Amino acid sequence: MHVENSVKNQLQKCGVGKGKLLVVAVSGGPDSLALLFTLFNLKDKLGFKIHGAHLDHKLRGDDSKADANFVRQTFQNLDIESTIDHADVAAIQQKHHLSLEEAARIARYEFLTSLAIKIKADAICTGHTADDHAETILMNIIRGSGITGLRGILPSRLLNNSHKEIILIRPLLELSRKDTLDYCKSKTLQPRFDNTNLSMNATRNRIRLELFPILEKYNPSIKKSLTRLSSSAVKQLDHLDSQIKPLWEKSVQIRENCLILDKNIFTHLESALQTHLIRHAISYINGSLKSFDQNHFQSMIRLILGPAGSTLHLPHNIRLEVFYNEAVITASKVEMCPFPKLEGNHIIRVPGETNISGWNISTYLHKKENDKIQQFDSENLINISNLDSQPSTMHRFKILQPENVKQLDVFTNFQSIDKNITLRTRKPGDRFQPLGMTHSKKLQDFMVDAKIPSQWRDRIPLITSAKGIAWIAGFRIAEWAKVTENTDEILEIRLQANS
Repeated sequence: MHVENSVKNQLQKCGVGKGKLLVVAVSGGPDSLALLFTLFNLKDKLGFKIHGAHLDHKLRGDDSKADANFVRQTFQNLDIESTIDHADVAAIQQKHHLSLEEAARIARYEFLTSLAIKIKADAICTGHTADDHAETILMNIIRGSGITGLRGILPSRLLNNSHKEIILIRPLLELSRKDTLDYCKSKTLQPRFDNTNLSMNATRNRIRLELFPILEKYNPSIKKSLTRLSSSAVKQLDHLDSQIKPLWEKSVQIRENCLILDKNIFTHLESALQTHLIRHAISYINGSLKSFDQNHFQSMIRLILGPAGSTLHLPHNIRLEVFYNEAVITASKVEMCPFPKLEGNHIIRVPGETNISGWNISTYLHKKENDKIQQFDSENLINISNLDSQPSTMHRFKILQPENVKQLDVFTNFQSIDKNITLRTRKPGDRFQPLGMTHSKKLQDFMVDAKIPSQWRDRIPLITSAKGIAWIAGFRIAEWAKVTENTDEILEIRLQANS
């Protein structure tokens, strides 16, 4: 009754009751067998239904087949609907360069989740015990995962990759392996035993078979101590989680899988909140915190608190890049926008200097007959040769380098553009007449055709006047704003990112 009462309490905490359908993962071992029979005995009392599930990992030859046959027969004896499948875990391991443990875990959860979606189940139940919980906590401590790792195995969690809300429940988490073995004996059950659980190649096995016996010499109740430590960590994490949601809404922008973090807000946070916010950011971008440890998070924090222009490459092709007022976290394959953030419309002084958050704008007026405009250096985007003799060379572009935007320059026809110019970013309905075209087109279409990364488009500075967009900074001048042989006054516009 002890086992069944504990499981019943866990199910009720998770809202399992009348009409619910549970997928029960059964390997054939004592833990999963105890789980299956406990749920079978409770299903009529609580009004839920169960569907058995078994995945053959194809790692142990005839033993794996025997496990599958044993589980299949058990389901049939109980008259439980079931699904038994197989996966080539060794092939998954080789393909994705994973440990055998991790490959098996991924295959198992993909199978269980797919099955739950297919049969429209409400929850998946697995046979993790308090011993598994303690082992996981110790593994996380060894790996240096920080306070979140002290949480260990959660009694329940929502599966993120499902098409409906499917809960993963661990009903045995407050019970020990001794409890499940005793339960099996009391019910005269004869579970299967997996010999690979004795292999010292697996980290978890070494912790269970080697490390815990040593630790128990110093503290016979080490597993209970780790559980208490976990409970304390959960309380602290719950407190931090309660502060993250409003902080996230205030300091984080999401743009096409690119996460933008406000540096000013981040800088003034307590250290614990900084770490927690970074963890949430990585989890959002990557889908998990796998392969990330406390050293990664501390390195990220140091970079964000430091000067602009720094980049950090992280596991799973994640990249952190720090700009002047913000930090951007994204996959490295996604090009990050090099431009400082720009909001609103800003009137530009002509001639003269205008300082805007993130940008310094300088404008100069040149008389054609008096000036010989020399070719720009290689860091600039537009090459200008002798204005008198070679007007056709005035708009030769080089590729903008996203890693280092220092200065953007353009020469325009002052008679066309006039001195009433503004700096802004794009807005709905914008149109633009690119150099060389006789008609205008949607700005969005130009950006697509020019292969401007979608993550950049809301940040690119635009020089505008009464006639429209005169210059898409770093990319193209408008046809109507170009300097010609008949131009008498030339307006030079220089944008410099503030350092």
